[in-house]
Amino acid sequence: MAGDSTTWLNEWKPDDERFWRTLIITTIALTLSFATWFMMSAVVVRLPTAGFKFTSMQLVLAGDAPGLSRRHVAHRSRHAEHR
Repeated sequence: MAGDSTTWLNEWKPDDERFWRTLIITTIALTLSFATWFMMSAVVVRLPTAGFKFTSMQLVLAGDAPGLSRRHVAHRSRHAEHR
C-alpha cells in the first residue's frame, strides 16, 4: 500500500497555497465530523432515560450514523485533489 496514490503523499510542495488550503479544509471537516459523532454518541446513550422507546439496534445505528458520514467526508476530501 506504500505506493497507493489514494493513501500515500507522493509529492509535497510547502510553497503551493493549494496544498495548505486542502489541508485546512480537510482538518476542519474532520474536526467537525468528530465533534458531531461525539455529541451524537453522548445523546444516544441518554435517549432511553429521556423517555424515547428505541430498540438496541436503533440506538446503535443512531450512534453510528455520524461516523458513516465522517468516512464519506474523508473519502470525498481525499479525492477532491484529483479533479
